[in-house]
Order: sequence, then C-alpha cells, then structure tokens
Amino acid sequence: MLEISSAPFSFSRTHLSILSRLPTLAAKTIPMRFTKGLYFILFLVACYFLLFLHLDSQALHLWDESRRAVSAFEMVQNGNWLIPMFEGQPDMYGTKPALLIALQAFFMTFLGYNELAVRLPSVLAALATVFMLIHFAKHWLRLPFAGYLGSLVLLTSLMYINYHGAVSGDYDALLCLWTTAYALSYYKYLESFDKKYIYYTGLFVALACLTKSIAGLFFAPGLIVYTLFRRQFQEVIRKADLYYAATGSIALILSYYFLREIYNPGYLHAVWMNEIYGRYFAPQEGHTHDVWYYLRHTYESKRFHPWVFFLPFAFIIGYFNDKTKAITQLILINALVFLWILSNGGTKLEWYPLPIIPSLSFLIGIALAWLWEHMRSLVSSPYQAMMAGLFILAIFAQPYGKIVQRHLNNTPLGWDGWLEHYRDAMEAFSDEKTYTVLHGRYNGHVVFYKKIWNHQGHNITQHILHPPAPHVQATGFSTGRLNFPKGQKLLMCEGEAFDRIRETYEYKEVRWYGKCQMWEIIGPK
Repeated sequence: MLEISSAPFSFSRTHLSILSRLPTLAAKTIPMRFTKGLYFILFLVACYFLLFLHLDSQALHLWDESRRAVSAFEMVQNGNWLIPMFEGQPDMYGTKPALLIALQAFFMTFLGYNELAVRLPSVLAALATVFMLIHFAKHWLRLPFAGYLGSLVLLTSLMYINYHGAVSGDYDALLCLWTTAYALSYYKYLESFDKKYIYYTGLFVALACLTKSIAGLFFAPGLIVYTLFRRQFQEVIRKADLYYAATGSIALILSYYFLREIYNPGYLHAVWMNEIYGRYFAPQEGHTHDVWYYLRHTYESKRFHPWVFFLPFAFIIGYFNDKTKAITQLILINALVFLWILSNGGTKLEWYPLPIIPSLSFLIGIALAWLWEHMRSLVSSPYQAMMAGLFILAIFAQPYGKIVQRHLNNTPLGWDGWLEHYRDAMEAFSDEKTYTVLHGRYNGHVVFYKKIWNHQGHNITQHILHPPAPHVQATGFSTGRLNFPKGQKLLMCEGEAFDRIRETYEYKEVRWYGKCQMWEIIGPK
C-alpha cells in the first residue's frame, strides 16, 4: 500500500521538475529568429485591432473627411489627377494639394467607392510611421524594444486614433508620416553627414507640403534651432548637398503650385487667403483660442492620457542616457518650437498638434524600454519573455482596450455625429430609386452617398433649408422656398426638416429607419 500510494507523488514530482525546466528547454531549442518572428506577428495582430478593426463601419464624417471623399470620387470619374474637384468645380474651399485625394482615388479604382478606400491611405501611413519608428530604434539607437513600445504608445493615443488621425480620411496621418520621416532623416544626417539623408530630408519635406501645404514646413524651424543647439549650423550650411536637396524639394513643391495655377487660375490667391495669411494670421470660422489652448485642451480632453503623464519621466530618462540624449534633445526642441508656432496662429483646431505625437510617443517608448531593461535583470533569462508580456499588459491593457472597445461600439469620432445617419438610411431604403434628401445645412456626408447611389442608377436630389456660406462652395442642390409636387418622396433625419414639412404640406409617412423617415407629399396645406 505504501508503494502504491507513493507512486502518484513520485509521478507528479517528476513532471513538475520537467515543467519547471520548460522555459529553459524552449530558450535553448527554439531558434531566436523564429521567436522574433513570432513577436513581430503578435505585434501586427495588435496593430490590426487598433487600426483596421471596423475601419469601414462608420459613415464618413460630416466635414473634411466626406469632402475629401467627394473630391476623390470626382477624380476617378473625370480623370483629372491634378485638381481636386467638388461638385464639378475646382475645390477652392479645401485648397490643399492633391496627394491624399489622389491616393484615395487610386484605392477607389480597386476597392470601389466606399469608406475603406477613403481611409486606407491614412491607415497605411500610420502603419508606415510605426515601421519607421521601429527601424530607427533598432538600427540607430540599438534599442528595438523602444520602437515597439513607442509605436504602441502612438497607436493607443486617442489623439492619434481619431478623426483627422489614423482612422480617418483626412490629411493629418499622412502629414505625420512625412514630418516624422524628415525629422529623423535630418537627425541621421547630423549624426553621420551621409549625404543620402539630406536628400531623403528634402524628399520628405516636399511630400509633406504636397500633403498639407504650409503645415508640412512647421518642423523646419525646430530643426534649424536644433542644428544651432548642436553647434553644427556653420558646418551644415557649407555642404553643397544641402542646397541641392533644398533646390530639388522646392522645385517639386512649386511645380505643383504653378502647374495648378495654370489650369486653375486664382488657386495661388486662394491658398494665400485660406492657408497662410487668412488662416495663420486670423481665425477662420470662429476657431479662435488663447495661446495656452493646445496645452490645456490636450490635458482636459484626455486624448493623450495616460501618456501625457509619462512625458516628464521620458524626457529625463532620454536626456541622461548616452544612446538617446541627442534624439531626446531633437524631440524636445522640435516639440517646443512647433507648439510655439501653432499657439501663436490665429486659427486653432484640436488636431493641429498631431504631427508631434509620433515623436513624443517614441520618446515615451524609449523611457519604457529603459524601465524594462532595469526590470529584466531581476528575472532569470527563461522567464523574461513571460515577464515582458506581463509588463506590456500592465502598461497598455487599459488604453488598448479603450480604443478597441470604441471600434467595436462604433463610437462616433467627430463632431455632429447625429447628422451622419443618412448613409444607413439610404442603404435601408435602397429599393427607392427617386427621392429628395431634405436637410438643414451643407453636409458633405450626404453629397458623397448621394453620388454613390446615383452612380448605381438612382435619382437622388438634395434640398437644403439654409444656403451655405459662399466660401464653402457647395452646389448640386436646391435651396430656399419649398416647392415639392404631389407624390414627391423626402428622406429626412433632422427635426427642422420634419417641422417644415408639417407646416407646409399634407403628407403621409412611408418608411422609418432609426431617426430617419421617408415621407410622401400629398399636397400643400
């Protein structure tokens, strides 16, 4: 009996001994390259849920995103890849160059006229930014973990994964890619004086300007101040390659602007009034705030939480580490100069600081990598992978889960989400071929989806109760006095539209979808 009863105990102790040695056995037998590849795949999966999850579920947002989408749709239809159009006319309200819209139009030719094609350039730009940070951390700082951690900080920032950010069909994610690229390229040039990096800098500056005009130059003053700080200014300006690169960059930028002026007379004046003098030196459309707006809003909106609280720690760690001191100085100087430029501008919008977010996120990644290096010394080698996973979960679980949950819930990202129900109503009423959308004010969201359905054979028109301001350049609809004939069907989602019909006509309610209804006119009251 004693031998029989002791057998299970002996069996369990043997297996426990084997289990305790599994991490060591795995570390010795699994090739390092396979392990790194597995980690990279896990990282890509994590990126998928932050960037691609439900990417095309939400309707296009009311203002900039839907207007860009209309221009991309018309670019495919008319074949004019130089001048973005809106309702058949050159868009003189959104005067940015055509790079983003051309990319959206390119994806529309393969993916169709849909939300995915509109947002894919921004998402791919975000993914390219992530790979760039990882590559820089690995090959220039010899801190690969910092690149991964910094990328996760960036992708779990509600400021970056938001409208006008990485999951929206606006200019800013693409701008972030180019501005970060030319800042890092210039850093590499100062570190090595390898001339290829100054040419990369010039190329990325040109692409930034061809994405969002003058905003593409907002990192340049910070880089000049950084060069002075390093006492390399005299050395840099003596290099002929600087002038060759600058000349090439300026030539690319001016070629677009002058060519567009030839085919779109008045464009340069519109750029001056809308993007430079009229926007920087005076507030547009009421977007005026005090000089502390960006610092205050970043804190109060909680869109860079919890990461904003890591920044003091990150600057200290980065500055006092020999590997990262120089890049920390660049990020700090560039951030201060960039925010000074923005804060002294007349027009202030909450997404304007976005270009500096990748750099600040990367700096936080450096600090987190430093913290991990000091923690890993407390754990034996076989268990370090497990501890790294727990370390990442402890820091990123809450902000990661918050963004994924928002994607799953389809939480509206932009302003006036209640005015973005028309897409779903049009889909619900897709068997109705002819009707008018009656709504209050200019709504690029309605324009885009109207064009899609009309392209498929429908006959949808618009009537707007309040004419837009002339500078909005919105046409393609009727406005003013209501004059609907008997039998006219109206799609409405706004209370004001319902009230106007009740006051003016006899009608019958035909169909319902959420807040939207389709009514049929019987006759005037």
